[in-house]
Amino acid sequence: MSVDSNSLRIETDDLLADLFRLELDPAYQQLLQGKNVIVVGPAQTLLGTNQGPMIDAYDLVVRFNTVIEHLPFSEELARDVGARTDILYSNNEVLMDGILGESRIGHEQFVRLANQSGIKWIISTNNSFSYQKAAARTLKCFTEKEEFQNFIAEKNIRSQFSMQFSLPDLVKKWMNGYAGRTGFLALVDLLRYDLNRLHITGMTFYHSGGHLFLNDSIHNLHPLGNHRGELPQGPEIRGHNSYLELEIMKVLALHFRNKLVMDAELLALLEDGSRVEKPE
Repeated sequence: MSVDSNSLRIETDDLLADLFRLELDPAYQQLLQGKNVIVVGPAQTLLGTNQGPMIDAYDLVVRFNTVIEHLPFSEELARDVGARTDILYSNNEVLMDGILGESRIGHEQFVRLANQSGIKWIISTNNSFSYQKAAARTLKCFTEKEEFQNFIAEKNIRSQFSMQFSLPDLVKKWMNGYAGRTGFLALVDLLRYDLNRLHITGMTFYHSGGHLFLNDSIHNLHPLGNHRGELPQGPEIRGHNSYLELEIMKVLALHFRNKLVMDAELLALLEDGSRVEKPE
């Protein structure tokens, strides 16, 4: 079986061999071992679902990026998206500018939220890039890792912190240079570990719905654009590509079918390829 979407072609065996070649974090493995984990994305398709109690019943709840600005959730929102956040996956822009630079949340508020919410792990997906120049793995990443680790220690934040390096590089290879989105990198990362169950809800790979936690997000998101609907300017600039992410997700969903549970919106995207508009 192969994944073939425009310029993407990856044999399934090669993809899985690449994935399982990456080293696991022993401490993270200890946290995840045998657990029932739910990933709660930011899609507006969550609204009106009343699945908050189901989400909070999982052993571990995973969320992304700017959700930190909205914690704790209102009672009304928590009915649909749950109240807990145990693991936060975040890109470096949110970590360095949004948290350390306080452009999105003040230090005191973040420390209080992280500790009171019981966030056990913060993981940098290290997938920052601009539409002007793709970011590579450079010394800057290691500097940012040290800065955020020092921040965690100095502020007595009880969360553990790690930064990914090999995984975002691997996903870029799979997608011919496109950078994986934070949510997709989180899914790929979690599937590497010995979970009992991984439930995915509120993730539409930018094919429908808006964003719950970004005030400047447009409703009709585009798989090649960012949350503001901005597309890369020119074919030589490679930003995100959720068309390709979804194609890779089909392979992963088949291989990990015994541990994956997906909501109706994501299942429809995976099962009905005709619903996925392909780029020209």
